[in-house]
Amino acid sequence: MSHQPVHVRRPWAVAVLTIVTVGIYWPIWYFKVNRELRDVGRLGGDESLGASRPSRSVVAVILGGLILVPGIVSYLRFARRLRDGERAAGAAVNRSGVIATVLVAAQIISYASPGAKGSTFIVVGAITLALWLSAMVLAQMRMNAIARTLTEERAPAVVDAAVAPA
Repeated sequence: MSHQPVHVRRPWAVAVLTIVTVGIYWPIWYFKVNRELRDVGRLGGDESLGASRPSRSVVAVILGGLILVPGIVSYLRFARRLRDGERAAGAAVNRSGVIATVLVAAQIISYASPGAKGSTFIVVGAITLALWLSAMVLAQMRMNAIARTLTEERAPAVVDAAVAPA
C-alpha cells in the first residue's frame, strides 16, 4: 500500500463539520474511519480487521436510529476495531472503553428520547449531541495517533533509500 492508510484530521473540525452539516458528516466520517481501520488491518496483517466492511457499519448505525441493537453492535465493534488498529499499527493501545461507552449511551438516549417534549427534548438532544461529538473527537485523536505511528515507521525507510549509495 503506497498511500497513507489513515488521514490526520483535526478532531474538533470533525465535530464542527457534523454540526454545520446538521449531522450529514457523521456517517461519512464513520465510513471513512472504518475504511481506514480496515486498511490498517490489511497493512498490519490483521485478517479480522482487514476483512471488516465499513459500509455495513454505516448501515448499522443508520438503522440504529430505528432499531436499537444494530447501532450498539456497530459502536462496540468500532471500539474493538479502533483498538485492533492501534495494535496493528504498533501504536499505544487504549483499552479504556470510553468511546464505546459514550457511543452506546448516546444511542440509548437518542432511542429513548422521541417521547420527550419541550425543554426536555432540547436537553436530551443536547446531551446526545455532546456525547456523539465527544466520541468523534476522542476516536479521531486515536486515529491521528495511528497515522503518526505509521508515518514514523515509514520515514526511516525513505531516509535510508535516499542516503543509500547508488
